[in-house]
Amino acid sequence: MIHPDAFVHDKALVDQGVSIGAGTRVWGFTHLLSGAQIGADCNICEQVLQSRAMWWWVTGSR
Repeated sequence: MIHPDAFVHDKALVDQGVSIGAGTRVWGFTHLLSGAQIGADCNICEQVLQSRAMWWWVTGSR
């Protein structure tokens, strides 16, 4: 689920099954694969690849 207060750049790729919290910004040329969990108030900069298969698949929410 992408929170309505999150910003996702039109050049970012966000697969189904990704969770993005309120106030988070996801910038262009980023790919969030299914299962990735991004918390609130994060800034995911350009050219990031994140998936559940990576050890840091949960990011943010203090």
